[in-house]
Amino acid sequence: MQYSQNEIISSEELALSLDTYLDKVLTGEVEKIAIVHNDAMSSVMLSVAEYERMTQAASLLKDNPALSKLFQEQEDITAAAENQSSPLKLLYSGVDIRIDEEEKAIIINQAGERFYNSGCDDLQTIFRDASLSVDANGNLQIQGVQTIYNRHVNSGFDYEELLCKHPEQLIKKRSFLGLFSYYSVDGSMTREIKSLYFCEYKNYQITQRCEVLSAVVEDAREKKFKS
Repeated sequence: MQYSQNEIISSEELALSLDTYLDKVLTGEVEKIAIVHNDAMSSVMLSVAEYERMTQAASLLKDNPALSKLFQEQEDITAAAENQSSPLKLLYSGVDIRIDEEEKAIIINQAGERFYNSGCDDLQTIFRDASLSVDANGNLQIQGVQTIYNRHVNSGFDYEELLCKHPEQLIKKRSFLGLFSYYSVDGSMTREIKSLYFCEYKNYQITQRCEVLSAVVEDAREKKFKS
């Protein structure tokens, strides 16, 4: 059986957010939840309706030898395909991750803890509510929510041409001294995107910030004026 990344969680994460994952299964947001314990999938969470459907299907297969043989052959084919793929090992989940490909560094924060010294262009390197996994070949991948920021500045007479490049909400009709009309674009757009990111390298310096013990904020301008 195959599992998507959002169907795999650790037993620790399940214990902390049991109601959330129960709702996902019961509402059909996910078909199943595979629970990882001691670095291996140990059990699967299903809705009662899905469990009964599978039980009935198994009963029908048991009573029909020809159908059972066909199903077994299909399972053998699926198992062979899964064995050829690289299984993922979950390293971290439910955290915020920032990756620096140039420095080959990965910083892991507690969920909700801000990464400072990050400009708008750095937002694409930050993944929130994320997981970090590694496959059998040592390739790392990150799955989480990215915030994409784009600055839009432009002007022109052709509305459709501008619409191809910029959000409709940022295109404003202007008039120059009442003589002629044109369109201008000046603003920014942010989007939250659920992403799966494949890291470029295999070896990274991984730093996990487990807890913030203290923080000091000083205003250098005020210190200068006081002195």
